[in-house]
Amino acid sequence: MQKFILIFLAVYGLLTQTACNQYGKIPEGAEVQLATPAGPAYKGPTVVHADMIERVATIRYGHELGEGFLIVRDPNGEQTSLLKSLPLYPGRLRTADILEGNPKINNRVEAATQEQNEAYKKIYPDAQVEN
Repeated sequence: MQKFILIFLAVYGLLTQTACNQYGKIPEGAEVQLATPAGPAYKGPTVVHADMIERVATIRYGHELGEGFLIVRDPNGEQTSLLKSLPLYPGRLRTADILEGNPKINNRVEAATQEQNEAYKKIYPDAQVEN
């Protein structure tokens, strides 16, 4: 039985290798069109997960943001959501409570200004950090 399995694997490997070699190269003279990005790559804080049941969002590059309120913007720059950051633990992505709106994946996140933070504290006095 072991010999049969070894022979099968050897034949399968040879057939796979031969098939892959046929499609591995672009024929000479062929026109190749490369994909171009729609816009410049954004390497700042972005939403990577939004749980609307638990009302929690996860943010990549969130260590760049401070504690406080966070504003989520769509690709057009319109504010779509308001978040309240949760404590940042070493080695983890930043998480935040969703206070308003519906953040979408890949939406950009920015820290609220000092004036905005003061105004949001008056609107959401109960949005305290929980441990």
